[in-house]
Amino acid sequence: MTGVPATTNLHFRNGAVANSYMSTLLLRVVDQGKVKLDDKVSR
Repeated sequence: MTGVPATTNLHFRNGAVANSYMSTLLLRVVDQGKVKLDDKVSR
């Protein structure tokens, strides 16, 4: 949708890019010592 102004109702499709965001976020939290890579998700 080139040329359409962005609004609060507009949805952006990011596809698999979200996986990179989440893995980067997880590794930053691991570096901070808040979680370990071996921790269960239920923690």
